[in-house]
Amino acid sequence: MANTLITLWDKQYGFYTDQGREALLEAGIGYGKSMVASMWLFEKVQETPMSKWIMAARDYRQLKTAVDEEFEYYLHDIYGLQRDVHYRKTNGSPITYEFRHNGAKIYGFGAQNYDTAFRAGNYMGGWGDEVDFWKPEAVKAFRGRVRKSPELIRWTSSPNGFNHVHEDFYVNKAGNIYNAPSHENNSLSFEYLESLRKTYSPKLFEQEVLAKRLNMNIGAVYNEFDRERHVQPCKGLLTPRDQLYFFTDYNISHYCGTYMFKRDDKVYAIGEEHLEFQGTREMQRVKNKWPDRPIIVVGDSTGNNKRDVAIDQSNYQLFQKAGLGTKNFLNPPVQSRIICANSNFYHDRLIIDPSCKNLIRDCELVSWKEDGKDIDKGDITLSHASDGYTYGVHFFLPLQDRSKFKITTQG
Repeated sequence: MANTLITLWDKQYGFYTDQGREALLEAGIGYGKSMVASMWLFEKVQETPMSKWIMAARDYRQLKTAVDEEFEYYLHDIYGLQRDVHYRKTNGSPITYEFRHNGAKIYGFGAQNYDTAFRAGNYMGGWGDEVDFWKPEAVKAFRGRVRKSPELIRWTSSPNGFNHVHEDFYVNKAGNIYNAPSHENNSLSFEYLESLRKTYSPKLFEQEVLAKRLNMNIGAVYNEFDRERHVQPCKGLLTPRDQLYFFTDYNISHYCGTYMFKRDDKVYAIGEEHLEFQGTREMQRVKNKWPDRPIIVVGDSTGNNKRDVAIDQSNYQLFQKAGLGTKNFLNPPVQSRIICANSNFYHDRLIIDPSCKNLIRDCELVSWKEDGKDIDKGDITLSHASDGYTYGVHFFLPLQDRSKFKITTQG
């Protein structure tokens, strides 16, 4: 192994050395949650030959692109391990690590598949990342599989209101809580922290950077939207130099889409489609509105599925047949889209033309359910327009990556 000196910040050290069955590290962006959890998991695995452990993320995509990537990075960077020399790794579902010197294994799962992923095998412990964004049932399933000594569970997350994690740890005292704002990581620069302040709205800065638990999911979903500031005539601003996009949400009962473009640091919504009980086959009108202009259609990740009524072509195939360009798009989590939209509304980076009546109605009327756990979709005419629109906002103006800050090590 590499001879590496690691400096842990106070809350990291407390979490790393905690002796309880469970512990929670809730922290702001860039604090180093993944690093210390990766270290904890690897070193526990080394202490227990022929043992089995879990490493889990909110979903498989996050597992693959964030948690697993970080874990393997630290295996190389901190411990000096080499793949196919010191350990064998199998990609798939689950992702599997097998360490050659002691036969211990780690199984990586996405928590969205908790009903199958966590129902097999008995584990000595594990690490669950971004647990605030798991379903409560997934947390229970994870706990239920950790049933062999020493039975150790470590959770890391960004705080997300007064939810099941708050109830487990603050009310029911499941384990020690280590709460750390981003600035307690002394390696983060003042300039970086200020860039986050300029990126988020004040409430989101408190939650995402200062690591406070707030009642965010109350009332209007798009609470930073202001008709006076964000609704302005902008159709006439489109020039031949601007690439026009059509962002759509596939829904047969209310098929919605928004025409959008970005110039400098602002995104303009200049028109919409909102068709009741009509589907992709009607989208020839997208091409007809601007017959001489190339338009790129961006939809959610169901775009290559067969979602229209009685057709044997996918949504994207129908668009391409109509002479439109298409671009695949991986759905960001709902919460991420909402945070992104509200932050950009707050900083006045979004302008909506008055002709987008359904979108404006959504921005003003879409609300949270009373328990704050999901968007209230009791009115089936609401939320579809804003879904497609916020795909576009996230596409053009994504918030700063929250997972790629490595703690400096010394060899």
